[in-house]
Amino acid sequence: MASVSVVPASGLKEPSGNAAGVDNLPNEMNDMKIRDDKEMEATVVNGNGTEAGHIIVTTIGGKNGQPKQTISYMAERVVGHGSFGLVFQAKCLETGETVAIKKVLQDKRYKNRELQTMRLLDHPNIVSLRHCFFSTTEKDELYLNLVLEYVPETAHRVIKHYSKMNQRMPHIYVKLYFYQICRALAYIHNTIGVCHRDIKPQNLLVNPHTHQLKICDFGSAKVLVKGEPNISYICSRYYRAPELIFGATEYTTAIDIWSAGCVLAELLLGQPLFPGESGVDQLVEIIKVLGTPTREEIKCMNPNYTEFKFPQIKAHPWHKIFHKRMPPEAVDLVSRLLQYSPNLRSTALEALAHTFFDELRDPNARLPNGRFLPPLFNFKAHELKGVPAEMLVKLIPEHARKQCAFLGSSHKPISDRIHRWR
Repeated sequence: MASVSVVPASGLKEPSGNAAGVDNLPNEMNDMKIRDDKEMEATVVNGNGTEAGHIIVTTIGGKNGQPKQTISYMAERVVGHGSFGLVFQAKCLETGETVAIKKVLQDKRYKNRELQTMRLLDHPNIVSLRHCFFSTTEKDELYLNLVLEYVPETAHRVIKHYSKMNQRMPHIYVKLYFYQICRALAYIHNTIGVCHRDIKPQNLLVNPHTHQLKICDFGSAKVLVKGEPNISYICSRYYRAPELIFGATEYTTAIDIWSAGCVLAELLLGQPLFPGESGVDQLVEIIKVLGTPTREEIKCMNPNYTEFKFPQIKAHPWHKIFHKRMPPEAVDLVSRLLQYSPNLRSTALEALAHTFFDELRDPNARLPNGRFLPPLFNFKAHELKGVPAEMLVKLIPEHARKQCAFLGSSHKPISDRIHRWR
């Protein structure tokens, strides 16, 4: 992360707007400078960094006797933007790999929490950090550039695709996607101790060929420390847990579980379950389905709200929210995730063991095109540490035990080896 330069790609024409399906990249990196990760010393480099066809040359290594290595990225198109900054697609010229580069404004006084978090993460259902570098504009604004693996689709676009065709997403895909969401959440909650705080279909990347899903955007993620307050204005509106709407500041990773429950309902319905136009409206949408929260439930969410008077509305039965042909185990799982009381919601690991996913554990399970499912049971020991033996037997089907090296390769029944491992 010692240096960066930007050079125009010779002989390349800039794509013309959306006509070629490519958004022009903004002229934000004039007079680029790079900051070293440790010393943050600036080096002035001229050129536009994120215009389509331009090349960003970065250098890594060169410390502790390591050789310096040049990595060049050719910017291609913007694939996302928001209050955080922007994400653009680029190609690594040395390897030919397509990557996504997330470019965010960085406060020079602080370390970037997203970068710190991304460096901890290593999981098949979480987008991986390839490389990172700092740059500044002529206004001396510091930017952090996170180079991430590129995954072409999002769950949001997949849901819209089926909606436009007036179809329901095939249940095998719902199970596949939601299983991988739960597995990623179990890992970040239990192994890393991080709460994502912005689980929504737009932040769930999907490979349309393999149907592997990866959670992305850890810009809001945080380690939640018991007793330490957190901001309640977090998470995108349709997916906000009720305790956040009630202004709770001492919430838990159960807010991600609520968001995940909303995502599962949306995968099944083809549209958001709680489409509120404001915080209060959001609460109204939730009450219309779950009914008025009891005094005890309100206390669990935020004790300061127990004296508030709410209109008394009865819960709408879950089976009436979904169509008659909806498998009862799907409805049951949604109901276990969308509970007012955060401590009554299933954990991500409990959700993984739910009967809704039994089809995926069948050794003969295949994608609709006959291909194999993506890897689902290649657990590492740290993912399942402290999990009760009876749950492990459920989570690792007999046919998949060879994928879990920590169980050993004995021919004894898996339950015996699980007890030995523990």
